Amino acid sequence: MNKWYGSLATPWDEGQIVRMDRSPEIQDKIDGYVVGVSKLFVMLHAIDPNFINLNGYIILRSEDIRRYRIRDDSAFFLNRALKLKGIEPVRQPELDLSSFPALLASAQALFPLVTIHRELMNARTCFIGRVQKLTAKTVTLEEISPSAVWNRVRRYSFRDITRLELGGAYEESLLMVQQHQAQS
Repeated sequence: MNKWYGSLATPWDEGQIVRMDRSPEIQDKIDGYVVGVSKLFVMLHAIDPNFINLNGYIILRSEDIRRYRIRDDSAFFLNRALKLKGIEPVRQPELDLSSFPALLASAQALFPLVTIHRELMNARTCFIGRVQKLTAKTVTLEEISPSAVWNRVRRYSFRDITRLELGGAYEESLLMVQQHQAQS
């Protein structure tokens, strides 16, 4: 059983912010509320530190998590700011965290776009699109460009995916612009 599986249920129950620190090769740290945990994944309702707001969901591979820290002290700026703004996490949407294919199949029913990160291959690049096909080992995305144009179909191996993002403001805005362009 994964070492994070049981211990990460408590922060959600207590509404605490958690900072995830991942493997040495993945340098970023992510703040959020834990809203789902399985043996394979940890799902956070992500906090955007630039706008002090919740910004979609981030799903991390459990195997990449090196440690986490519960940010429960009342002096921590994000705790105070979010409380003053009346912002609280929303429980996990109905996503199946049992495997990559199950996760993406359930995600595509709730979120029109998914963001894929392959941080061990290139930490600065992500791929955004809609799920076209799932196999036991891969996902095929119809990708959308930063200009909000559908531009290619590409397959990704689950073994390379380190992080997924769903329902973020950027993805929602990208889709809104694409749909507006299509109607014009």
